Amino acid sequence: MASDDADKTSKAAEEFIKTASAIDYKVVLEGNLNILRKDATAISEARNITAQRETFLTYQTI
Repeated sequence: MASDDADKTSKAAEEFIKTASAIDYKVVLEGNLNILRKDATAISEARNITAQRETFLTYQTI
């Protein structure tokens, strides 16, 4: 997101989804992992950097 490149950010979010799917649920609570996957999916599907940042910033305010 720092490079203002929506395509690059989408691809990075897709990679995160793949990595998150391989995580042992005993290490991370499944509910938390599902939230991360949901938001990563929203970021990967967004086609502009503003929408990607809005999804990402939800964690900055929690």
